[in-house]
Amino acid sequence: MRFAPNIMDNTKSNSQRRIKAMLLILLIPLLLSIASTAAAGTVDAGFVATYELKRNSLTIGVTRRQLLQQPDGTFLYTSNTTAKGLFALLFSGTITERSEIQLHSDDIRPLNYLYDQKWGNRQRRYTLRFDWDNNMLHSHYKNKNAHYPLPGRAQDLLSFQIAVMRDLQHDQREIAFSIAGRKRPNHYAFRLSSKQVLKTALGPLDVVKLDQAVGSPAHDGDRFTLWCAEKLDFLPVRIEHVEDDGTVYLLNVKTYRRSVLPRRNDGN
Repeated sequence: MRFAPNIMDNTKSNSQRRIKAMLLILLIPLLLSIASTAAAGTVDAGFVATYELKRNSLTIGVTRRQLLQQPDGTFLYTSNTTAKGLFALLFSGTITERSEIQLHSDDIRPLNYLYDQKWGNRQRRYTLRFDWDNNMLHSHYKNKNAHYPLPGRAQDLLSFQIAVMRDLQHDQREIAFSIAGRKRPNHYAFRLSSKQVLKTALGPLDVVKLDQAVGSPAHDGDRFTLWCAEKLDFLPVRIEHVEDDGTVYLLNVKTYRRSVLPRRNDGN
């Protein structure tokens, strides 16, 4: 009789272990899904952000940027800028950019890029096609086609920002790619210069500041500086672009919303 309680306890214990094992088996897919979603972050989930655009010290527009995952697994990153404030009274127009992006071996690859500017008296439109199979960049501008060798890690003016986010998520402190505009790609190298707290319209944010390394890019005077927010998966919340003639363009984030998108259907 004295052994009966032990047998009952062992039976109860075995039953509890089986229940726990069954629960664990049932929970594993859910836990993996949660972990996968957390790891995917802003880049895979997509986002919508708006920025105030300044030219030197004058506010000239508002920019809306959106990253969306497409049914085929690629991404579409769009940027639409419209005139704002006093500048809108003098000039009307829009600047539209579209970048089709592919995730290849955990790296960002642009496929097609469109730049369409109708801003005041300035009109400019060009397209880029990244032919990764043949390592060629195809440019179309003013009814003329041009073809250039495609270097590794080539990006367009939009996709490089997503590539920066991806690299920072992988703890890269030095980042380099070739960025293509209307003409052949130019080499840009960035380094993490500091960590700081940046006051933004979203509140104070812990950011990393990326400066261009000395000697980048190929033509002097044209440079980018980015401030990327850690808790937003390193979304650039401030972007400064200094052109060859010294003109400074500054984007400061105003709003941000992460998208929660269904994953593509693979037929499984």
